[in-house]
Amino acid sequence: EQFLKLSEYMIEQKLEKPNSLRNIVAGILGRKENIELAKFLDFQAFELISDEEIFQTEKGKFDILKSIGFKTPEFRLVKNKKDIQEELDSALDFMSAGNYLIDGLVFTYNDIKKHEELGETAHHPRYKMAYKFQGETKDSEIQTISWQVSRNGILTPVANIRPVEISGAKVSRVTLHNYGVVKANELKTGDTIKIVRSGEVIPKFLEVVRDSGGKVEYPTKCPSCEKDIDEVDIRLICTNPICPAQVKDTILNFIQKIGIEDLSSKRLEELIKADLVLTIDDLYRLTKEDLMKLDKIKDKLASKLIDSINKSMDVDLITFLSALGISGGAYNKCEKVVDAGVNTIEKIKELTVEQLINIDSFAEKSAADFLLSLKSKRKLIDKLIKEGFHFTVKEKKDSSISGKKFCITGTLTMKRSDLQKMIKDNSGIAVSSISKETDFLITNDTQSSSSKFKKAQELDIPIINEEKFLEML
Repeated sequence: EQFLKLSEYMIEQKLEKPNSLRNIVAGILGRKENIELAKFLDFQAFELISDEEIFQTEKGKFDILKSIGFKTPEFRLVKNKKDIQEELDSALDFMSAGNYLIDGLVFTYNDIKKHEELGETAHHPRYKMAYKFQGETKDSEIQTISWQVSRNGILTPVANIRPVEISGAKVSRVTLHNYGVVKANELKTGDTIKIVRSGEVIPKFLEVVRDSGGKVEYPTKCPSCEKDIDEVDIRLICTNPICPAQVKDTILNFIQKIGIEDLSSKRLEELIKADLVLTIDDLYRLTKEDLMKLDKIKDKLASKLIDSINKSMDVDLITFLSALGISGGAYNKCEKVVDAGVNTIEKIKELTVEQLINIDSFAEKSAADFLLSLKSKRKLIDKLIKEGFHFTVKEKKDSSISGKKFCITGTLTMKRSDLQKMIKDNSGIAVSSISKETDFLITNDTQSSSSKFKKAQELDIPIINEEKFLEML
């Protein structure tokens, strides 16, 4: 209902009519102009984070949220299979006839102690499960099938289809998952397929509706380097270590993570085509004269790029490890490894599976995968050290705020994330809610109706502005 009112209002204001509920919500929340559009949004709270043990169950958490004035999603305590089936049936009915869109349910344990025992991975809580229903489906015809090469050499098939509108979005490309799916369904140009926009996000192939009777064709050579490819189970893999697509993705990932400014994807492509950069370490042997051979790069920009490349060699160890493209080596995982005491490049080289398993977020398989991938990067690490890489570890230093708990709210001039980082870097503790254990509330507001502000006043917790916080440092 509110979406229809919003659409009419946006047309009246001569703004582009929205066609997707999901996209317009994100769009409104990110706007700096037309902020009056936010009046059409409604908010439901589903999580409450507190330093105090004010609830022992998930239901108790929702009861508190309701008691302090928040709307919450509907919830029900289910105790057996029959209860669950009733809830699924009810949700399916709501999905087709309810007054707003849902794509499934979330199941979680009621006992908060279970939450604490099971913990979380870097990706999701182990005590919750998203049970998603099938999204809206449409039929369309495959016009062509293209194969894209990832940085690990896997060829991924994508169907270019006759454009159709699903859940308010125009879809013209659909993932066919992998070679095995294409082979099993004998997918080809001219076939009519059923596609789904799961969770209203990623368009995917579901099934063949009508076989065109044409010829099925699979790539026999890599579409990027035209070398032979291997069929491994359900995948086609290019094993050429200098395949341009793999080379580009690997190097671009490193450039973006390590922070080399002004070296775009397009410029990297030109460097690869000119045989100037084929491996990550080649970046650090580039000269100003090399760069000036590229289109539209003059003396000033070439100097700037060389300077940026050289600066990137002085890097903290966590950033460096996360830039290498190690399997399961996202920044937060690398941070846990370094924080666990594996804090020099020598210790990284001697890392064992046994050590990794004892670090939070690593199970036996993920530890083995991480280590195998890390070992494959040994030669690259040695080459980069030879080129002049110097690693630092951000030490948590003693300061005037060591051990102090800070909560942040309201109006700020700095980014909240930057403030939190400053607190953490100076051995302080950034908390998300006010309790009697909180030492300071940081805000530039002198008065506020925010619950954090009110609670800080009630508990006599000092309220300081950014300027005062910086003075403390």
